[in-house]
Amino acid sequence: MKKLFVGILMVCLVMGMAIGASADIKDIECACKEKWVNDYEMQVYCSKNQVKAARESMDMYNSFKEGSEERQILLRAMSKWKIKSEKCNTFDWQMVLYTAKNQLKAYNLMNRKEKK
Repeated sequence: MKKLFVGILMVCLVMGMAIGASADIKDIECACKEKWVNDYEMQVYCSKNQVKAARESMDMYNSFKEGSEERQILLRAMSKWKIKSEKCNTFDWQMVLYTAKNQLKAYNLMNRKEKK
């Protein structure tokens, strides 16, 4: 399974988000190699955790209704954590997931308060 989330690219484009990246394992590995030059153990560790976070992010995205604020929160986290690299076209998936979870928690707390 070479491409993990071509679907995220399509969703982003459909929703007007010009993020322009898919979660390709090669791009994740590229980003980890750039971050951890000459530290091969950390490259493997980074790649493993980024792929895991990318999968969890996609599962989270798919669990939300189309057009929902929850999906928008995840897309905004992706936009915030796009890796700035000429060679690697991906996101810091661990930070995407961390940011989205925290924003979703706060969003849910605020919505509960408004409903009372």
